[in-house]
Amino acid sequence: MKDTLETKKSEEAEAMRTMAEAEEAMDLIQKAKDSLQAATEKVDGLQSLLQLRSLMSRILTMKFIQILTHEIHFHQLLLHV
Repeated sequence: MKDTLETKKSEEAEAMRTMAEAEEAMDLIQKAKDSLQAATEKVDGLQSLLQLRSLMSRILTMKFIQILTHEIHFHQLLLHV
């Protein structure tokens, strides 16, 4: 009976250690998920900034072309005067 009681206590202790390790593993998994979510949000933010930069570059290029076109037209008018 003493052996059975000691075996049961040993099994309970092992079960408690296993539960504690499982809880720790679950905490680590949650931290990993949180980190991944934060990284995903940063990537999304960077993609938005890159899209904005690209759009601004196109707008500025179009504006520059528009200004050059007006300058060329103005100089052509001056040449014909």
